Amino acid sequence: MNVDEISTKLDDQLEAMRWLVRELAALVVIRLSIDPSNLEIIGAGVAEAGEVADTRVGPPMLNSAPLERIGALELAALLRGPVVVTAAGERRIPTNTEERVVNASRLLNDAFLVLTIEAGTNSGIVDPTVVNVQRAVAADRTTRPFQLALDVLTGAHENCSAYIKTYRAGELTPSAS
Repeated sequence: MNVDEISTKLDDQLEAMRWLVRELAALVVIRLSIDPSNLEIIGAGVAEAGEVADTRVGPPMLNSAPLERIGALELAALLRGPVVVTAAGERRIPTNTEERVVNASRLLNDAFLVLTIEAGTNSGIVDPTVVNVQRAVAADRTTRPFQLALDVLTGAHENCSAYIKTYRAGELTPSAS
């Protein structure tokens, strides 16, 4: 859920996020996905979700937590729920930690896009400088990195331990496409 474009006024965006969370929480049996660009709006959505979300659903997913906004990652850690960390794409095999983070993020973004398409999504608001639909749908879904990314997004491994271990070993390089 993203309310960034509802208004340029922060108060309107905050109220829109609270309203949207209240309305959707009553209608769905899956985690809500909170995705605004402003940390204060994220906090409002998370707080409202904590009040209205059914306990069987769990905490909301924090979507699009960019590495440059560390406060969003700290909030995600407090939530103890899923988080999608985003970063710009890469052009070659990573040579340092920052580039590995970018690769890992691209892999998660591509896997998320594939899951949404498979679930029936036929449109979306994306940043074309980061998201490459052709690359995502052409990805080799049988590779271990892609399977681990799917596991992260579907909650198959608690605390994403297999993904983190593989990331730390530098083995999350997706195949070039």
